[in-house]
Formats: sequence, C-alpha cells, structure tokens
Amino acid sequence: LAVVATYVLSTLITRPLMRIAKTSEKIAEGDLQQRAPIDSTDEVGQLARSFNVMVDRLSAAQFELEGLNRTLEERVDERTLQLREEFEERRRAESALRISEERYRLLFERNLAGAYIATPGFRILSCNLACARLFGYDSIEEFLESGGEMSYKSDFQRDAIARRLQEEGTVMNEEVELRGRDGRTLWALENVRLIRDPKSGESTLEGVLLDISERKRAEREMEY
Repeated sequence: LAVVATYVLSTLITRPLMRIAKTSEKIAEGDLQQRAPIDSTDEVGQLARSFNVMVDRLSAAQFELEGLNRTLEERVDERTLQLREEFEERRRAESALRISEERYRLLFERNLAGAYIATPGFRILSCNLACARLFGYDSIEEFLESGGEMSYKSDFQRDAIARRLQEEGTVMNEEVELRGRDGRTLWALENVRLIRDPKSGESTLEGVLLDISERKRAEREMEY
C-alpha cells in the first residue's frame, strides 16, 4: 500500500510539479513561449493554469515594453537628428556671422574714407585710421584719448544735422566744415544715420567722412 501510495503521489502531484518547474526554468532563461502542461482539473491543474495566465501576462507586458522601447528609440533618434541639424545650422550661422563681422571690420578699418561710430552728441566712440588722420591724429588711440570730439566749426550746422537726424534718421552728402587738431579747418562730405536700439532705447550715429578740403581750396582758387 505504501508503494502504491508513493507511485500515485508521484504520478499525480510530483511529476506535474516538476514539469511546471522545468517550464519556469526555461521561462527564466527568456523563452516566454513555454507553457506548463495541464493534465488534470485538480489543484495541480489549477496551479498550471494560473502559472500559464501569469506567463501570458508577462509575455504581453514584455511585448508592450518592447514596443515602448522601440518608440522611445525612434523618438531619441529623431530628436538626435533634430539637434544635429540645429547644431549644424547654428554652426553655419555663427560661421557666416564671423565672416560678416570680419568683412565689416576690414571694410571699416581699410576704408579710405573716415568711418566712425559716435554718440548723438557727436563724440566718437570708435573710428578707423582714416577718420583719425582726417582730424590730424597719427593713430586711432591718440584721437580717442584726446576726447574723440567731432567738432563742427559752426554750431548752427551741427545743430541742423542733429535735428535732421532726429526727424529723418539720415543725412546724405552733406558738406560740413570741421575743426581739426590745433584748430585747423577742414572740409568733409558727410553721410550719417541714426541707429536706435529697440531693447535699450539708446541711439548711436554711424557715419562716413570724405575729405574734400583740396576740392574746396580748388573751388576757391577758381572763383578767385
């Protein structure tokens, strides 16, 4: 009777449990296609069915997780591509800006005419060498250290230009009589515009002076 009882116990309980155990080992190795065999309707069979339901849910969760991972990877790839394109676009823009600034600087410094940036009160903030030499200085630093004042010989003409700049924004091809270093008189053809910064509200003048002193002397000689 003991032998028979042992055989029955092994057949009905132990063997199904061992099959479930082997199935769980394969699932643990990553094979979610495995299912526990259901040979009975007793408690062992119920355990096998519950085990299979758990594996089904685990498989569905893994499938959903893989789908989310693929979606996340696609979004990461898309965002990486967008960032790379934005970086390249910004790099190209910065490169173009540097080139433009370099060209502007060379144009400003090498211009044969006197180029300057000044306050609305005609105090020069920056200029090229031609502008400094126009006023009788050998260097830009020397001119700016002296005060950088663009002194008009006539206050009336200076005030008229300032008024036109406020009203119209630009003054073009204006013959002006200026006072250079040591009080010497010089004539220049001036083009200047008023630049307003929308953020700070501050204004600056950007202008060009072309020395026409020789031409004015020649005109006076011809008139004489």
